[in-house]
Amino acid sequence: MFLLLTTFSQISQSTRAYIFSYPMNSFHMHHYVFVFFFFFFFFSSLESMLIGYR
Repeated sequence: MFLLLTTFSQISQSTRAYIFSYPMNSFHMHHYVFVFFFFFFFFSSLESMLIGYR
């Protein structure tokens, strides 16, 4: 669980750095939606992996 949290924080850090290094502010909202869908897909695939493991 701790490993998962550290991986999650690393991923969120890299995505945040990617968002804030992006030069155009008008695209930020689009990128937040993209990040939300990325995390949603990530956790749903993780959940299905855990269910398959069980």
